[in-house]
Amino acid sequence: MLNDNDRRAAEWRRLLGEFFAPRLGGTPEAWGEANRVVFEGIWDDWRRLQERGAEPGPGWWPAQDERWLAGMCERVGVAMPGDVAGEVKASRGHVMAHIECAYPDAAPAMRALRAQGFSLHLASGGRTDELEPYMRRMGVWELIGRPYGVDLLGVSKTGRRYYERIAEDAGVDPRTAVVVDSHAAPLEWADAVGFRTVHVDRLGDGSRFTLIRSLAELVPLLAAQR
Repeated sequence: MLNDNDRRAAEWRRLLGEFFAPRLGGTPEAWGEANRVVFEGIWDDWRRLQERGAEPGPGWWPAQDERWLAGMCERVGVAMPGDVAGEVKASRGHVMAHIECAYPDAAPAMRALRAQGFSLHLASGGRTDELEPYMRRMGVWELIGRPYGVDLLGVSKTGRRYYERIAEDAGVDPRTAVVVDSHAAPLEWADAVGFRTVHVDRLGDGSRFTLIRSLAELVPLLAAQR
């Protein structure tokens, strides 16, 4: 919702190449292509789990770190580093601190909502420690109350339990809060818990939820519903 996933993927590959090539060898282009291939394999496994109705815990993605780095090293033709956890953490920190893929309407909308007195929280499928550098890069970290990543909630963003945990942790009645997402599936889970829902339908896919085409439309929409 806040970032363009097409731009995000290309930026991840570019920045990983920029990080790993001087440290471990190979070319930035080789690292970028290796990341594309290896990550797609991991992502396919994740989708198969979801299709089977499995609920992988928040430890599933961290458990793929060694597979991710080893697969890339093999494809690039360099030795696997000894400190896998350290290299993975450093590489992701580099990416999140330098990535440029935010939609131009994201930060202004967040600032406008905070100026109107709304409390803002993140509802991410990623990890909390990766959210801060990216939000700082956007200039909106100070606007956020709770940066809900899967590690903070102890459950993956794969079903209604994710939103039940958010409601519990934030201490809010879901009927008084709004979940905004760019995909319909998470909104189904949020709606099942009782949250109000808004679909930022940038691609025109459509859904049964309240539809807007940009975050700029969210500000007057929520102001009118107060």
